[in-house]
Amino acid sequence: MRWKPEPKTILQKFPNQHIMLYQGFTEILDKDNTIEGKGFVKLSWYPSPRITFKFVYYGEDRLNSETENYDLKLTELSSQSRLKIEVARTTHWGNKKMNYQDM
Repeated sequence: MRWKPEPKTILQKFPNQHIMLYQGFTEILDKDNTIEGKGFVKLSWYPSPRITFKFVYYGEDRLNSETENYDLKLTELSSQSRLKIEVARTTHWGNKKMNYQDM
């Protein structure tokens, strides 16, 4: 018998709030580097549907500036899922935060 996921009810305090799909240890990989940090994946639908990825890390690690496409590895999922992402190049130097564009 094939496994089928159980649907969940998600209670919200207010209408149209986003839903956090993933929050945990994450890696971003390019052809030369692996950077470890904390990742967030959220689903929003107001004013239009979108999935937003956010990656936060601390340190001096740098992504290859010539590469535009990276793998985002959500390491706390049992299947070790990888997603292809494109970087929106937003960096906050105080805490080394990079935001990834809506997909």
